Amino acid sequence: MSEAAATMFADAVNAGLPERTEETGEAVDGSALVTVSTRAESDDEWRTRRFKRWGWTLGLPTVAGAVTIGILGPVVAAVIYVLVTPFGLRVAGFGAMLLRLTYDIWYLPRHGITVEARRSGVSYVYTDSPGVTHSEIDLFGRSTAPTVHVAYHPETNASVFVYSWLRKVWLTSF
Repeated sequence: MSEAAATMFADAVNAGLPERTEETGEAVDGSALVTVSTRAESDDEWRTRRFKRWGWTLGLPTVAGAVTIGILGPVVAAVIYVLVTPFGLRVAGFGAMLLRLTYDIWYLPRHGITVEARRSGVSYVYTDSPGVTHSEIDLFGRSTAPTVHVAYHPETNASVFVYSWLRKVWLTSF
């Protein structure tokens, strides 16, 4: 390409550009093309919505397949199908976690020590009887109270929030 052609091309491109900022006083940086908006939902609401979506997306086909197998074949095959699918394995793990949590919610307030924990960011902080400070994360992410009751076992360091887990599971699932 010759120098004259390059100059002519550069002049044509520069003529198509808007005036420079020094001459017009306006910023030509594309800021008029940018829109700023805030999310209508919080992180907890987004996380809950995503959890529900994945639960229904994995659960409905699994249940539909199990019902179909149960109708067309032996019921044992349907139960095995549900247990070996990825959804079934997650449900079994979640069920085991809920059984342990249920036991802790029953056991720790009766045989452990219950203290009041104060909110510190996304977790709650409490001090046990020897004076050691512990941080406990709200597993269900629903509590917005400035303080909550936490029960802990003095020997095993297991701790749980003292609230109704059935309500939390219901709100998380539906």
